[in-house]
Amino acid sequence: MFEWGVWDMKGIDETGNRYGSLVVLRKGSPKLSHNGAIRESRWICMCDCGRENSSPIPGYQLRSGLRTRCNYCFNDSVRVPEEIQRQNKRKWEEAKRKDPEYRAKRKEYDKGYRQRPEVIERTKLRYSSEGYKEKAKWWSLENKYGLTKEGFETMISEQENKCGICGGEFSDYISRDTKSTRPHVDHCHTSGEVRGLLCVNCNAGLGQFKDSVKILLSAVEYLQ
Repeated sequence: MFEWGVWDMKGIDETGNRYGSLVVLRKGSPKLSHNGAIRESRWICMCDCGRENSSPIPGYQLRSGLRTRCNYCFNDSVRVPEEIQRQNKRKWEEAKRKDPEYRAKRKEYDKGYRQRPEVIERTKLRYSSEGYKEKAKWWSLENKYGLTKEGFETMISEQENKCGICGGEFSDYISRDTKSTRPHVDHCHTSGEVRGLLCVNCNAGLGQFKDSVKILLSAVEYLQ
């Protein structure tokens, strides 16, 4: 029954009723007035997406059409797609980098930050920690080429631990002392697609020839 002075018809049992995508399951904790009286009844609902609302929904919002979906479905309908968010972030960061005033302020801040004693000490501890060099290598590989450690090891196995062009055998990827013989990731500079693993000389050679098949064939004819 309806009582004047309250927001809801407290006598109505909404259990089982459907409002849009919501089906009322049971009564939730009511909203109380300052003197402890029940001000409005609230309900736990199940959405068609399979989610149950975490907080009770007031009955008047259901009957008036203010609530027809769970919070997740509502947010999903108005949420900006992640790809658009990334594009907007890249545009914003690019605009900042082109701003001379921002670049000057950023350079000054970074210089002062790196000279702080606590930052210097923290950096030394991080660089000297066990396994840091190896973790940094794999992180750089994935961040730059999208190639995980597992994917890298698979490519090494498929190429029998040899350069894809000259057939020279690779050494350890992590060690700094074997830069000339360790595997280097070869990728297309246009599409970013990883093509294979090469030694440093073959990888640099392709770069010098601008990844052009025509120029490489001309070089073969020249050598012959």
